[in-house]
Amino acid sequence: MPLIDRHIAIRYLWNVAVVFSLLFTFAVTIDVIVQLDRFVEAADAAVDRGERAGRLTALPLAIFDFHGPRLFQFYAYLLGLVTVAAMGFTLVQMARARELVALLTAGMSLQRVARPILLVTLLLNLGQLINAELILPRLAPLLVREHGEILAAGLRGFPMPLTRDGSGMLILADRYEPATETLIGVLALERDARGRAIRRISATEAVWDRSQRAWILSDGVAMRAAGRPQPVAGADAVSDAALAKEPVEILESDLDPRSITIRRSATFAQMLSMSQLQEVARAGVVEQEVVARAWWGRFAGIAANLVVFLLALPSFLLREPANLLLRSVECAAVAVGAFLLVLVGLTISLPGVPVGFSMFAPQLVLLPLALGRLSIVRT
Repeated sequence: MPLIDRHIAIRYLWNVAVVFSLLFTFAVTIDVIVQLDRFVEAADAAVDRGERAGRLTALPLAIFDFHGPRLFQFYAYLLGLVTVAAMGFTLVQMARARELVALLTAGMSLQRVARPILLVTLLLNLGQLINAELILPRLAPLLVREHGEILAAGLRGFPMPLTRDGSGMLILADRYEPATETLIGVLALERDARGRAIRRISATEAVWDRSQRAWILSDGVAMRAAGRPQPVAGADAVSDAALAKEPVEILESDLDPRSITIRRSATFAQMLSMSQLQEVARAGVVEQEVVARAWWGRFAGIAANLVVFLLALPSFLLREPANLLLRSVECAAVAVGAFLLVLVGLTISLPGVPVGFSMFAPQLVLLPLALGRLSIVRT
């Protein structure tokens, strides 16, 4: 890479790091101020458990435990705005130092000046794809935590309502513990093709076995109505004498721990990798549209970042000194307006239009405008 390209790329990367750090620090500071009581309570609990010597060391740990994993989520959400802001700062600095004038005098066009910035932006967006495929799926249990779960290894336990698996079985649990992948107080109802309960399985605990892909039951008992299916509504009316009881050790179901978490948290599915999304789609855990939006959304988001970047870039490719404040206002108006249009395409479904096309429609509209703005740059 030529020396001038390295100089521009390094300056641009530095500005990306500064803008990203400032925005992330600001967001964390606001959240810590608003939820300070929760962080202090979590720190005191860690001190009481003997994990830390005092509050002064436990409080920073609690803040890092909750917001540290969100660094990667923040990267995914705000990369587009950060790159546009960093591009503006880089070119403004070069314009103030008359570096753009010097490069033009040396025979280098402004489009050529923008090439290393475009290359670094492309690499940063490819990094977003790696972030979505490899990092966010591993951090997903930590990212869906609430403030009451600070310093917890993952999600806290929660009651699992009556849930239908892929075979039509209904499963209910008093509590699900994500840390140990355990259901407590389990009741499962096997049903026939007409939806009537034909077998009831109860257990004190059920632990997920990854090798067998089934729940291993503790004190599991299966009861089947003698001579006829047992309807759900009349389950209490059937006496124990009329039921045939048998011990059961394994409950086979495609309702695995990840499916339970996805059903509880709508944002969890958006942080899964593409292979995991395919598994979710085959299992029917969530609606197909949700899976399709999560699938296409990561590519549509990268396309949106690049198109809006191209749309905002001409605001600062200046051949001669200009009012940089007005240029900054113009760039902000163009970028924010474009991102709002993209947000509409990413979140709103168009009736009768395929999900993939609707999510890319704003980018297809903005791309000719971006290329048109780049073509009229005076250089």
